[in-house]
Amino acid sequence: PVPRPLGLLALQRAAGNAAVVQQVQRYAVGVPATADHATLMAWMQGNNPYAPDEAARTTARFRYNVTWDHSGESGSWTLTPRDTSTVTVTKSVDMPVWRARDPALQAAWAAGVTALRAHEAQHEGVADTWRTTLLGRLLAFSTSSSAATLQAARNEANTALAAEWQTWLAEHQAEQSALDPYSVVVANPQAPPATP
Repeated sequence: PVPRPLGLLALQRAAGNAAVVQQVQRYAVGVPATADHATLMAWMQGNNPYAPDEAARTTARFRYNVTWDHSGESGSWTLTPRDTSTVTVTKSVDMPVWRARDPALQAAWAAGVTALRAHEAQHEGVADTWRTTLLGRLLAFSTSSSAATLQAARNEANTALAAEWQTWLAEHQAEQSALDPYSVVVANPQAPPATP
């Protein structure tokens, strides 16, 4: 089994499993077990679902649940999220799966996939950190409204928060994108040793 990133364990301890959901799925590599290194790598670089720049993908989906506190009166409202408001993240990791008949190529493949999984764990760590960041930003959010009713003020607050949320998610995605491209690296067991 692949160890969970430490950020995920810490987040689960702090916030509970309800705040973090993780799913690892696998896609089949479309070459036979008898394929050689060149055939395997050609397929990975040209045919995997995330080719040509990646061999796996981690997706993080964030959701918030907000309940508003308010002060003021008709025409002059201030709304802030209650401290019971939450942010959850659901992560999915799509990894390649394949088994070589040749033990040397299988060992090289396993090493490459282990490194790839470690890279995807970095993406998971970014998502875990951003869940905490998003919650902090959500709880610090405040908006004013000149609406006549509290319900209208809440509607305006929801619209303002939704717009701000999208800018925060764009920041998260920029941090995720900075980790890529990364593709699976599988050493060729048939390659002659490098000369010093």
